[in-house]
Amino acid sequence: MFGYININQKIMTEEDKKAYRAYYCGLCRRLKSSCGAKGQMLLNYDMTFLVVLLTGLYELDNEVSEITCALHPTKRKTLWINKATDYAADMNVILAYHNLIDDWKMISPIPKKHLQKCWIRIMLVLYRIIRDRQSRSRNI
Repeated sequence: MFGYININQKIMTEEDKKAYRAYYCGLCRRLKSSCGAKGQMLLNYDMTFLVVLLTGLYELDNEVSEITCALHPTKRKTLWINKATDYAADMNVILAYHNLIDDWKMISPIPKKHLQKCWIRIMLVLYRIIRDRQSRSRNI
């Protein structure tokens, strides 16, 4: 289940909004680097919240960079990336895979099942890569 977490922009300062956007763009870039455009399509606010939470909890240092992206080709965007970003990108793919499986089994009408089955096959490859990477990182 995704989509339950969203920011309340009315109470945020301009500085807080810029920081949140930087974490969001950093997560998007990390998803692109690890999974390509398929990973970027999985981007959501829930995992951005996880990045913000883990960064504050563990007081992680950010790598700051500026890029232009396909969505905003004329404007440079600031990225904040740290270890929490890498973790959230991996968890984003894993949770999206399980969410897709759950939807496929429970609520999908017949015509959509073929399209979802294709997505499941694509996501399964990404899921296995990330699962293996996470299990290796726990053993180190």
